Amino acid sequence: MVIPGRNDSSREERVKHLLVVSLVSLASVCVMRADTVTEITFTGVCSDCKGDAVATLSVTGFSLGTVFDLTLDDFMSFHYLGTDLTSPFTIDKSDVSSVSGSLGPTFPGSYGVELVPTTIGLRSFSSLADGSWGVSSGQGQDDFGSASSYSLAPTSVPEPAAMQLMALVFLAVSCLARRRCAGF
Repeated sequence: MVIPGRNDSSREERVKHLLVVSLVSLASVCVMRADTVTEITFTGVCSDCKGDAVATLSVTGFSLGTVFDLTLDDFMSFHYLGTDLTSPFTIDKSDVSSVSGSLGPTFPGSYGVELVPTTIGLRSFSSLADGSWGVSSGQGQDDFGSASSYSLAPTSVPEPAAMQLMALVFLAVSCLARRRCAGF
């Protein structure tokens, strides 16, 4: 549709401007909503093995300074680094039927977390607010202790999809800006 008194190049510029504003707005909303993966370090003093047991609990939806109620939706993985008695292993979301517990608001601290396997024979993990903890291979308890704490890993990493979206928006804005400069 042609509007009298308007030329096609100014309409094209308005459409480009609207496209840029829309992309930037969409990217802002998506980045704000994109969950970041937060790594929380578990350290347990072994009662049956030598030294400390260390694991990394990866979750989404975590906010520093608040109590974080852990659910299956927020759980990403639990990577146990192993001890002299137990080999390293990872529990992924597909390995558990339920995840529960609360972490925070202060770190380091002892908190209750339970990872229940989907079937008998898969790995499980449990820690209590009193510091006691244990891991199991499904054949009985493998490592356990009476003292533990959770601490925050130094950084949170954005989800790959959020990074890809930010790169796409940056590329689109750069291309449009370059085309605009070439037109002058």
